[in-house]
Amino acid sequence: MLLSLYISRFFLTYLFLTLFVVFLIVFMIDTVELLRRAASVDNVSSWKVLLLALLHMPLLIETVLPFTIIMGGVFAFLRLNKTLTLAICRASGFSIWQILLPMSIIASIIGILICIGFSVLTASSMSLYQSLEVEYLGVNRSTESAINFTQPLPNNTGRLVILANASNIENKALLGVSIFEFNEKDVYQHRIETTSAILSNGNWQLQPGSIHYATGRVENFTSKIIPSSLSLEELETRIAQPMLLSFWQLPDSISKAKKIGVNYKPFEMRYYAYLVTPIQFIALIALSALFSLNMSRGGPKGKALIAAVGTAFFVFIAIDLIYDLGSAGWLPTWLAAILPIIVIFSVSYTRLLYTEDG
Repeated sequence: MLLSLYISRFFLTYLFLTLFVVFLIVFMIDTVELLRRAASVDNVSSWKVLLLALLHMPLLIETVLPFTIIMGGVFAFLRLNKTLTLAICRASGFSIWQILLPMSIIASIIGILICIGFSVLTASSMSLYQSLEVEYLGVNRSTESAINFTQPLPNNTGRLVILANASNIENKALLGVSIFEFNEKDVYQHRIETTSAILSNGNWQLQPGSIHYATGRVENFTSKIIPSSLSLEELETRIAQPMLLSFWQLPDSISKAKKIGVNYKPFEMRYYAYLVTPIQFIALIALSALFSLNMSRGGPKGKALIAAVGTAFFVFIAIDLIYDLGSAGWLPTWLAAILPIIVIFSVSYTRLLYTEDG
């Protein structure tokens, strides 16, 4: 019991130290990028930029947490090795599995908290972040629009292609909107640019913006109404983004997306990713143990630490890539969620078994 508490204290200490360092690095990079964008916009104070950067942090922390778990485990094992704790434990008859147990329990608890609690904070902060980003910095056309869909016009008179940089689900609004109108012969007519579009009573209510006609003429307006064939439920499903939904909201969004024929894979991928997070973190702890065992047997610490950092980056990128394949439909979402875990467990536990039992 005392040994478990001792190991847990070291792991938590180095985990939070690593998370703090990674947080500072990511925060500074994100702030610099936002300042670069704010430089071309009038009346955007540094405080607004800092607020945007802070609102973006929960999502970024979720993203880099696997890397942090690995490095926190590596540094904790380094410290235990330096104080000869690992050598004493193994000489006293403790197996590597008993040493890994307290760290694995903590990692799984963190994974559970990410699902049931932190995901709610991430969804709320990202929803506010997107709204304020469009308000403070305007439409960012350097990136792909976050929302895009096609809506037929009434009486088959044509169609609208609607692009938006962000959304506000509570207000049924699209933010940073471009609307391309085509007639019944699919000939381009004009483009509408507006800061926001709100769906109300079967119509799009557009805020101040401009109409850019195919002839080159530009017409400004203070408000405009466009008929819509979308119901409120359909709009909610179409504008919903996986990163704007918590773990608890995802099942309902998956069901609605399937019902109206919208691509549900990104939602399902994020849901499965949340479900396997506790097991994934346990696998990452086992992976971090590989480097400490090599060092405890006299291996060069510098090379082992470089290998640990390189492996952590590789695993971080590989997990993200496999999840992207699942979201795109190239892999079944359930397989994309568990595949990294199977590979990490296989490699780590095979090596640990060989080291432990020869």
